[in-house]
Amino acid sequence: MRGKNFTLIIKPSWQSRGVRLGDLIKGIDRIEGDIIYMNPEDAKSLRLKDGNLILIAELGIKRKVKLDTIPKGFLFSYGEKSGRYRVEVRCMRS
Repeated sequence: MRGKNFTLIIKPSWQSRGVRLGDLIKGIDRIEGDIIYMNPEDAKSLRLKDGNLILIAELGIKRKVKLDTIPKGFLFSYGEKSGRYRVEVRCMRS
C-alpha cells in the first residue's frame, strides 16, 4: 500500500485561522468507525481510490475511504455514537 496514503485536510477556509475546526463544522467530532464514505467524484478529484487510507488531521484519526452514493462535498461515517451521520466538508490533498 506504499505511496497510496495521503493526508486529507478538512478545513472551512483561510479566514478561520486559530479556530478549532470542530467548532465550525458541526458533527466533525462524531466521525468514527473504520470507514469514511465519500462521493466518487470528490474522491476522483483528490486522486483517491476505494480503500485508500486517509488521515483527518484535526481529529488525528486514520480511516479507509469507501466510495458510495454520498452527496458531493460530504463525508459519511457511522458507529455507536454517531449513528448514520453525514458531515459537510471541503477537502484538499496536502
